[in-house]
Amino acid sequence: MFDGLAANARALRRILNRSHLAAAGLLDSRRVLADLESAAASGPAPLGALHTLIVTELWLAQQESARALTAWWRPVPEGSLPCV
Repeated sequence: MFDGLAANARALRRILNRSHLAAAGLLDSRRVLADLESAAASGPAPLGALHTLIVTELWLAQQESARALTAWWRPVPEGSLPCV
């Protein structure tokens, strides 16, 4: 597990440096990055919390991308027939 964190630390740092939650003032990005560095060096770190945070950040980024892609969508007018 620690080898995976070390091998992917650069990508994880990139995700956390663009943190939506930090931008909203919901977490201290310096502390999170310090925890990531500790984990990547096989040190003590809240691994469950880091996992949850990274998954949440990826989900939030995906939501942002999905909004941009659905700009073409419009509600179907009342009484319209569905395409089959």
